[in-house]
Amino acid sequence: MKQKVWQVLSIIVLLGCITHTAYASRSLIPVLSSTDFGTAEPTISALAGTAESATFGNNKCVYDGTGHYSVKDDAQLFAEATMKCGNAGVSAGHLICQLTTNLDCGPVDGYRHHYQLTEQGIQVDNQLIAWSINQPTNVQVVLKGLVSGSGAHGKEITCVAPRSKFSTTENVMNLILMENNYDHSKKNEIDKMCDGNLFVQYLAAAKIGDTVDQNSVAGQCFTISNLVKDWATTKCTVASK
Repeated sequence: MKQKVWQVLSIIVLLGCITHTAYASRSLIPVLSSTDFGTAEPTISALAGTAESATFGNNKCVYDGTGHYSVKDDAQLFAEATMKCGNAGVSAGHLICQLTTNLDCGPVDGYRHHYQLTEQGIQVDNQLIAWSINQPTNVQVVLKGLVSGSGAHGKEITCVAPRSKFSTTENVMNLILMENNYDHSKKNEIDKMCDGNLFVQYLAAAKIGDTVDQNSVAGQCFTISNLVKDWATTKCTVASK
């Protein structure tokens, strides 16, 4: 069975839903979730009755063999396996596969189906698992963004200067704020020029080894944010991460 990835825990209580999400990167953010897939995934069904070492509210968590699909915004498909922890329901994310730019994947080890994302839901072989009702109003726009997310997956920009080096992805604003070397009067302009979606699109279209020049989307961001102080002595390239 594939390694379980503890990325998202959705805690369902009697009066509502509390979602606990611990993440350090964009890839852990769910953007689409399906309705229950029931027992359509043998890998998840086989967990029924088994307990996790983790507990919630001092209650042991036991898998019930069901779950739903979720898609993270770097186009990774997960099976969210449902567990019961006393009176609470908990879902634990199990990575299925990285979607291609065609938004499909599989079969892969542990998951025997072919998966295809559509506007209506996830086509699992010949069965359509619909999106849940709590979805973005324009799924088509989300799917378009996932194509870029898939193309950007595994890429980063690395810049090397004589006395400094940094690497970044679409989370470039985190780096800018951490370095705190920018002109604060230009914060609004920096927010626009260093927007994460622009970097996703840039990385999706780029190839490993491409040079990042100062006139590119990324280069203009690096200049205005003062991440790159001298382009004559700094070399930026698209690299694998």
